[in-house]
Amino acid sequence: MCNASCDGWLTRFKGLQTFLNGNFGVSYGARCDFEVFANGTLVFSKAQEGAYPSSPAVLGAIEALVA
Repeated sequence: MCNASCDGWLTRFKGLQTFLNGNFGVSYGARCDFEVFANGTLVFSKAQEGAYPSSPAVLGAIEALVA
């Protein structure tokens, strides 16, 4: 159960999830890794980075790829 100390993270995660679902589409892998692809290119991998990204980091990586 999430307590007050993780409310900020949960809010950011849900915001990023909603944005990605609404604008790019989402597919789910077998291992439940958090990976973001844009135009078939991996722009973020939780498995490689060892942590969840911030929304600005994911959006910045997508913007850099499609610019």
